[in-house]
Amino acid sequence: MVYLAMSLFIVWHVSAMLVAPAPTGSPMIESLNGVFRPYLTFFRLESSWSFFANVIRLNQFRYVIEDADGNQHTFTPMNEFRWYHPHFNWFDGMYWAIMEKPTAVGSYFVAPLCRQHAALKPVSITFLAVKGAGPEFRPEDLLAGESPFEPPHATVDPVLFDDCPK
Repeated sequence: MVYLAMSLFIVWHVSAMLVAPAPTGSPMIESLNGVFRPYLTFFRLESSWSFFANVIRLNQFRYVIEDADGNQHTFTPMNEFRWYHPHFNWFDGMYWAIMEKPTAVGSYFVAPLCRQHAALKPVSITFLAVKGAGPEFRPEDLLAGESPFEPPHATVDPVLFDDCPK
């Protein structure tokens, strides 16, 4: 009896997770939504059809450290993390905040990033917002060794320039 109850619950839960986010329009989907909606709402499991999407971000945060000799060193911090890293979402949100509101938030991160790269003897830092290629970037481009985050496929805009504290 316990196995039957657990099996029925699994069938119910999987059905709710697959059917409820489906685009509405058909009477069958709408009637099933009426059945599953209270369950999904109670456990806060509502999601849209994009729940199934493999989302690839087309924007990227970078920064350039200029050292005392005038050399420039470019860093892409999110390349250091994998999506399953515990701090991935926190850092990803922080970098998005820098790109969206560089004057309000960006200056807060200048000193820590300059300290992080103290071995380079940093003089200044420039934050860059990289807008990656959209649908015009083809699989053939990737196979040719090109990147959607490098010119000519991407645009790189400086969003904040600041001197490193001494």
